[in-house]
Amino acid sequence: MPTTPTQYVRPFQEVAEATAKKLLSAWRNPYKDKVNRYIELLHENLERRRQTERPDTPSTNLWREQEYMVKQFQEWVKNLHSELATSTPDQVWGLWQETFRTTLETVPETITLEIPPTFWNRDPTDAVPVRLWKTYRAFRYRLRQEHHRILQWIRRHPKKEIPPDTRTFHLHHFLRFTLEYPFAECLYHEWQRLMHLIAQHLYQFHQISEETKTAFLFLSEIETSGLTPSREARDQKWKILEHHLTTIEECIIQLDTFIVDALDQVYTAWEARVTEVKRQWPYAGTFALPEKMFDAKRLQSHWNTLNKQFQQDQTAWQTHWNGEIEEWQKDLELLLLQFRISQLSLKTFETVQSKMETQLTPIFREVKALLAQSLATFTNVDTEDKLALRRHILSENRTLLKTLRDEKLPLMIDSLLQAQVDRFLQEYAYRAKNALEIVSENHTIFKERDLEHIPPRSKVENVALKQLVEDKIFRELAQEHQVFMQTVQTHVEHILRDISETDQIVEFNLEAALTLLRRQRTNIEAFDDAQKIAVEGLERAIKQLDTIIEHCQQIVQQSNHFFCKRSVSFGRQILALADDERILEIQLRIARIQAEEQFHRYYQHVWTTLTQGIPHTINTFIRYSQNALTTLQTRIVHLKKITGLAPTPENVGERIAQFLNETTQRIKHLPYVYQRLFRNEPLRDERFFVGRRAEMVRLQTDFEAWQAGQPKLTAVVGEKGSGKTSLLNFAAKQIFQETTVVKVRLDNTVYTETKLLEHLKRALKEPDAQNLNELEARILARDESMVCIFENIQNMFLRTIDGFEALESFLLFITKTQSRIHWLLCCTLYSWQYLDKVIHISTYFRRVIHMEIMATAEIKEIILRRNRASGYQLVYEVPPTIANTRKFRRLRSEEEQQHYLEDIFFHQLNDVAASNITVAMLFWQRSIKKNTEDKLVVSPLVDFDHSFLYQLTVDELFILAALLQHENLSIDETARVFRFELQYSALMLNRMEQSGIVIRHKTYYRIHPFLYRPIVRALKIQNILH
Repeated sequence: MPTTPTQYVRPFQEVAEATAKKLLSAWRNPYKDKVNRYIELLHENLERRRQTERPDTPSTNLWREQEYMVKQFQEWVKNLHSELATSTPDQVWGLWQETFRTTLETVPETITLEIPPTFWNRDPTDAVPVRLWKTYRAFRYRLRQEHHRILQWIRRHPKKEIPPDTRTFHLHHFLRFTLEYPFAECLYHEWQRLMHLIAQHLYQFHQISEETKTAFLFLSEIETSGLTPSREARDQKWKILEHHLTTIEECIIQLDTFIVDALDQVYTAWEARVTEVKRQWPYAGTFALPEKMFDAKRLQSHWNTLNKQFQQDQTAWQTHWNGEIEEWQKDLELLLLQFRISQLSLKTFETVQSKMETQLTPIFREVKALLAQSLATFTNVDTEDKLALRRHILSENRTLLKTLRDEKLPLMIDSLLQAQVDRFLQEYAYRAKNALEIVSENHTIFKERDLEHIPPRSKVENVALKQLVEDKIFRELAQEHQVFMQTVQTHVEHILRDISETDQIVEFNLEAALTLLRRQRTNIEAFDDAQKIAVEGLERAIKQLDTIIEHCQQIVQQSNHFFCKRSVSFGRQILALADDERILEIQLRIARIQAEEQFHRYYQHVWTTLTQGIPHTINTFIRYSQNALTTLQTRIVHLKKITGLAPTPENVGERIAQFLNETTQRIKHLPYVYQRLFRNEPLRDERFFVGRRAEMVRLQTDFEAWQAGQPKLTAVVGEKGSGKTSLLNFAAKQIFQETTVVKVRLDNTVYTETKLLEHLKRALKEPDAQNLNELEARILARDESMVCIFENIQNMFLRTIDGFEALESFLLFITKTQSRIHWLLCCTLYSWQYLDKVIHISTYFRRVIHMEIMATAEIKEIILRRNRASGYQLVYEVPPTIANTRKFRRLRSEEEQQHYLEDIFFHQLNDVAASNITVAMLFWQRSIKKNTEDKLVVSPLVDFDHSFLYQLTVDELFILAALLQHENLSIDETARVFRFELQYSALMLNRMEQSGIVIRHKTYYRIHPFLYRPIVRALKIQNILH
């Protein structure tokens, strides 16, 4: 059996060297693979850039490529974090424990060795207790020898030798205590050194990433050259990546160098352990090193201490990794956000530029060329040829104005509205905020980064990054965007106003030239003056077009300036958020501001309640008392007019006709753009669509139920002019866009099945169907489903005994075909109420959507949204009845007075219109008293007295009720409904037309739109309409 320590230690040396090499490689290789992958990503992006970059490559590709690169690095950082976060003790020294204990099985568990006499000799290197014990044991050994010598002298039997001293100890425990555990500590130390090197590398990589981010934001280039960086600038930035590659490759060399150095450290440590084993070997099992000093309990205590230390150190490393990786991810997310904002800015600007340069400016230049052509002809006309000059002015006055008004002006306005430049720019802030979704809600950042100590003493803090970016950056963005949008809206308003004035400039000047020629026919100089007036007028019109084009160019220039400024500002704020101290400072500042705002709001609420509570209560009581008195007086006067107690005004019909004629003339004299914006037809521009959200939700619910195999007949019911057709138009665009939509509109009365069949065959494209049953069979045999919007059901019956044939057949037909066709029927309110009483039409439908009453605010938005599109400013005149009121006199500023007058007007308007959009728009146009260059003067009082309706005859009232239920009636149909003589029917309708109550369209009569709501109110009061 071996007795020297060298013989026992030698097998473990080979195991230790091999294990150290394996462990160091196992620790290094995953990280080295990650770094190599990082290098591969850089090479891949550089190579892809070389392959895809061309001189004509769009700038959007630059941001897209960079975004793709950042996403790759994000994934790399995420994988690296998972690799670093999973370190365990087994990964550090588990292999060493396994191989050591396997080798340990080859040696005896315990060993007994002789203690040589020289052991008791004192050694100056021994500790004091050991030397004392050696002295004591040496003395005992000499006594034992003397005692044995005396016994040998006395004995008579053969002499016995003195037995040698021995020591027995647990060899496994000794080797584990002196080799296994200390070598594990050495490995752990080298592992921490490697972690420290990795931490330095990651910090270096992070700094490289920040330098790359700063470069690839192109802030200085955007600030000087615009949103599109030059090719030279791009090439220079990509060279930065090539330079960084060298730095990163040096990290690989450092890793290999570390392994060599670590192996040297391990070998040195092993030699030191072997020396220590040799030193302790003679004492093992003796009083100097008893077995209890390295038994299993003591070993387990040491391993527990090492594991506990590992957990503590691992917590410190985990804190550092979380801080480093999370902060890196934070910076990459912010960089990705910046790229998206830059891409959005560039795309938005290019779209606006394209709309202006390809859709709008060419049209304006075309109109300018038309005016220039007309100007050239006027310039070349010989003024001595008087007839030719006059003829030319007359011709140009007719043809040029006709071309402008019928073609060019509508084209310019429609193109501007369809381009929706302002709306597209308005959505920029919303889209930019949506890009914030890529930023995580919270991130961990360094409060203190430590790269000196092992393990690190780094401190981190959790910050609400997303909220921070939203409060700090996007709030500022929203404010600047709002200011920018006000500028753009001003330009759009100027463009619309200038378009509407172009034809007026031409008309006024040509008319002035003609008037001059008519008045001074004999004056020779008048012809020169007339030509000059015409030429100067056309020159001003051309300048007007130049101004319009200049506004378009300014929109492009200011958009470029805004997006460049925002991209640079956004980028610099992103860079500022890379500074942890700055983040913590901003977070603290925002928290302080929010606390101050909250306190200010609370203080303001309390102060307002105390200072305004009592005066408000008193003013409210006075106001309600005055309003009650005014309402009572008004109703007394109104009641007198209804009952006939008030004197009947003379020439009522003449006054009504005069009022309606004056209203028509007022509307005709409004600017052309205003007439187009307020034209009485179904709405198609989504910009002017207000409200009706509940109705749209119901339509979508019914359509989804029909698609799911639950057919539903749906009816949309509302007054004429309440927006039913507009609602269905937008439903077809937004809800039924992926389904075939068929529209049927009954403009005239169809109350026989034969006429109805013709409409259905034409709409459903079944011309060969002989009757409704055959048409039904053909529809049910189809594979394709569709949506059918059937408008004006009120024109499908006649209020006679046999007048419901077509309607009843139609209801049966749609009930049978609803599995193939989603039917949407549209009917006026009062027709529906009548049909519900007569044939219970509501029972055929699972859903009847009534057009809800619109609030005053919605009517106001409908009107003012169109007005804003016109570009005209509104000025409400101050009538004496309002100027003398106490409340109006208390208003200090003109702005407050205008708001007060506006509120009065729209409350009155909605009271008259009763949510009827058409009526509201007509009365709005009627209320415009005059228009100047850029302003419209509006009377805040709706001056319309409809009490004359209560003086109509019974026959006239019943005819009006029939017109409400049928929408329009001919003379013959009116006679059939009321069983009048044909001549009497014609007489009544003609008389009502002369007074202006009804208007005629071809052979049909309908109620004048101005009188629609007053007639409804009058008929309800008379109990004719319910």
